Amino acid sequence: MNELKFAFRSLLRDPGFTLIAVVTLTLGIGLNTAMFSFMNGLLLRPLQFPEAGQLSKLSRATPQIQYGGFSPADFGDLKRDEASFGRFAGYRQLGMTLADPGRPTEWQNALLVSADFFEVLGVQPQLGRVFRPDEEISGNHRVVLLSEALWQDRFGRATDVIGKTVRANGETYEIIGVLPATASDFRIFGPVGLFRPLALTGSERTDRRAQWLNILGRRDRSISAQQGEAFVTAFGARLAVDFPSEHGGSSWRSEGLGLAGMSPTGKAMIAMILGLSGFVLLIACSNLANIFLARALERNREMALRAALGASRRQLLRPLAWESLLLVTLGGVGALLVSAWTSRWLHSMIVISGGPAAEFPLDWRVLGFALAISALTLGFFVVAPAVVTLRVNTNDALKSGARGTTSGRGSQRLRHSLIVGQFALAMILLTGAGFFARGFAAALKQEHGWQSEGVVQGFVLLPDARYPGGGEITSFHQQAIERLTQLPGVVAASFSYSLPFLGLRDSCPYVVEGRETSALGRAAAAKLNAITPGYFSVTGTRLLDGRAFTDADSAGSLRIVIINQTMARTLFPNDNPVGRRVARFGANPPDWAEIVGVVADARSFDVAQSPAQMQIYHPLAQEPRHGGHFAVRTAGVAPTTVIEPIRSVLAAMDSELQLRDLMTTDVNMESLTTQMRLFGTLLVAFAALGVLLAAVGIYGVMAHSTAQRTGEFGVRMALGAQAADVTRLVLRGGLRIALLGTAIGLAGGVGFSRLLAAVLPSMDASGGLVMASATTLMALVALAACWLPARRAAKVDPMVALRTE
Repeated sequence: MNELKFAFRSLLRDPGFTLIAVVTLTLGIGLNTAMFSFMNGLLLRPLQFPEAGQLSKLSRATPQIQYGGFSPADFGDLKRDEASFGRFAGYRQLGMTLADPGRPTEWQNALLVSADFFEVLGVQPQLGRVFRPDEEISGNHRVVLLSEALWQDRFGRATDVIGKTVRANGETYEIIGVLPATASDFRIFGPVGLFRPLALTGSERTDRRAQWLNILGRRDRSISAQQGEAFVTAFGARLAVDFPSEHGGSSWRSEGLGLAGMSPTGKAMIAMILGLSGFVLLIACSNLANIFLARALERNREMALRAALGASRRQLLRPLAWESLLLVTLGGVGALLVSAWTSRWLHSMIVISGGPAAEFPLDWRVLGFALAISALTLGFFVVAPAVVTLRVNTNDALKSGARGTTSGRGSQRLRHSLIVGQFALAMILLTGAGFFARGFAAALKQEHGWQSEGVVQGFVLLPDARYPGGGEITSFHQQAIERLTQLPGVVAASFSYSLPFLGLRDSCPYVVEGRETSALGRAAAAKLNAITPGYFSVTGTRLLDGRAFTDADSAGSLRIVIINQTMARTLFPNDNPVGRRVARFGANPPDWAEIVGVVADARSFDVAQSPAQMQIYHPLAQEPRHGGHFAVRTAGVAPTTVIEPIRSVLAAMDSELQLRDLMTTDVNMESLTTQMRLFGTLLVAFAALGVLLAAVGIYGVMAHSTAQRTGEFGVRMALGAQAADVTRLVLRGGLRIALLGTAIGLAGGVGFSRLLAAVLPSMDASGGLVMASATTLMALVALAACWLPARRAAKVDPMVALRTE
């Protein structure tokens, strides 16, 4: 206890050192804890299902799509053989509109699930029951289960909700149960409000071409993860042999359900953020080690005196250990506060970007991580001063007087090595932030093949009950476009599967007439969109050859398509594609469609996608869907002024329609880029903190070094050296150390840029300007940090300096 009090008083006697150490630890440990909490909340926190380790999600990979879905027929085959694995369940994500009398129409994300879906997950309803097998038959499927969030928001947690009805997508559904919050984990399914039976029709059950079904499985307790993976892989290989047209060149795999909810790009970026925050912690630890080392050198005479009076090595090290423990404890408490604040900020940024309301709690994993890195930090910056303390030569230290504070060459090399490491890590952080900022800015400014100015967009879902077929859907589209284009300031309107601002989601392999391939793996996959005639006028995408769609391109007319420039160059490098025919791979008989036009490539803001993608457009009247995006282009008026008129027009056509994301495209693009901007903000914050810590580190080393060399500078000036000579001497020594670290970090920065380009292929992460700018900035930072010690050394009075020797 006395040693603890002594350590506390020792830290109070040096408040500057104590403050710097605590702040450095708070930022270094807090930042890393926050990033780990972020990763824990999204990836590591276990799912709240019984025996969640037995759950997995299946995916089907082809040369064109790495994480594809399955057909209903595939699912049926798998269910027949599931006894060798355990249990399988299928589900499909869908949007549904709730429109009860006297209540506002409300959009809800829904899951259409097989009857045994909740048994596979191990979820029991908190009210009512789950689906029965007979309710999976089409026609008996008009029953729903509510999520706990929807039960709370729309029904006030009323316990008599069971047996009531709701209108969803124009049909009446009976509420049969309420699920617990764990049933709709946002990491796996997103924010789901409704669950409905999958209810496959007879034709759907035999369909092997459609790939829209998701499959999850629960392994039997007797089946290991390796055995389960082997079963899934072998089953996919068997289907590839049995059905080469649909499965040739594809492979099946399974992945733990907890890791399956995030894309590989998202996982890579989270791992990158955690690794870069670790660089900041290493710089902080190196900085503290240098400070402790300098402090230990200043206490050499004190330690020598203690040793001379009989103190053992353990007794010499104990005060240092107590001081370090106190600092780490104070820094750890501050780190938890920093972590909590940063986690709240990350949560708000994700919500603003339209992501799920993810929580990042300080659970035992986060606290354990904070404790672990605190312990590692303690060991890191205690080792160096401990080595110096144990190497003290008692006789030399006691005889040296004032010179007892002079460090040896070994201590200097150690301190300089720490500075080199700090500048190398700071350089990696700085170049990484620079590469990302430059690449992201270039991605925003590059030619995307569309124009967002003056465009208003939204999403609408037509209820199945009132729009049962393609004729009704097409009629609605035509009437809506006619009414929207009559609004003041609107010059064009369109409906489509998707919009180029958002990226095209659907993908399908195509074959060229006369060049049909024999295997799926050799078919060229293109991103698919179905559009109405005014689509290219709305988006501003240029028609390069041929013609656009017209109202004459209807369901009963000749099948036609328009392809983009990349698809034209890829499939017809030496020919004019207009007039040629293509068909979806595997269609029997082939659904040949004539190419009538070529348009410019249209790229989305998704920098994780390849910049060059084949794209194909079909007339929406020939392939109608209930859900779709609409957009209008305005001229002469602010686009915001037509938002409410658009809402009124569509509501007048159908009062139960629910519009989603009705906003200007510029506003939508801002929200779409929020997550990338968040990543960039974190990189800039890491780089700024790393450079600041490196500057403080080299300043401390140079200040301590010049203080030790006061006598040397006095001798030099007494022999005729000028103040400028001493200044150059100090600056040259500091810059040599800094530039060595910068050069090492430059190589690491090049490696980081290549990693960034691999994760985000649409981002240009090259450029000598970034490297040159980062190198210049690091040199200027080192120069500024060394200037004050150099100036102080140049003002040494030779007589005063020599008198102290």
